[in-house]
Amino acid sequence: MSPYQASQGGYDLWMAAFLLGATQQVPLSLLITTLNGRPASVEPPPTWTSSNAEILTVTADAGGLTATAVATGVVGLATITVTADSDLGVGVTLITGTLDFSIVTELDTAAIITIVPGTPVAIPVAGQNSGPLPTPPPASPLAASRAPASRVVGGRVV
Repeated sequence: MSPYQASQGGYDLWMAAFLLGATQQVPLSLLITTLNGRPASVEPPPTWTSSNAEILTVTADAGGLTATAVATGVVGLATITVTADSDLGVGVTLITGTLDFSIVTELDTAAIITIVPGTPVAIPVAGQNSGPLPTPPPASPLAASRAPASRVVGGRVV
């Protein structure tokens, strides 16, 4: 099992994969950009494939920029791959995009544990009250124009 896989209920999950129920389908669309993040074109229409059509099928729309992935009812792992030619001239420069899927039987059963930290509190010291750390009062806009606050030293105000 790779570090990106985990076992749940007798089947594997890809931890960074899109979870899809075994009786679900999902629309997919492409965002094609340059390395600078600018929109880019490809020709001819991109080709969509599934790594395991027994688990997940994919059907592209006419223009090739959108498709629908459909689970077949079988639980497992599959990858959708899209390939296109980014050279708009005579040459061919293939670019590829992928999306991993974990097909699961029940999306509503417990499968993932996330540890959520609470609000930090002071470590209790014997004889002292513990609780949330005190929040300082908000600074007054007039505080900067006032004289420094007085303090008590040796029982006298200075």
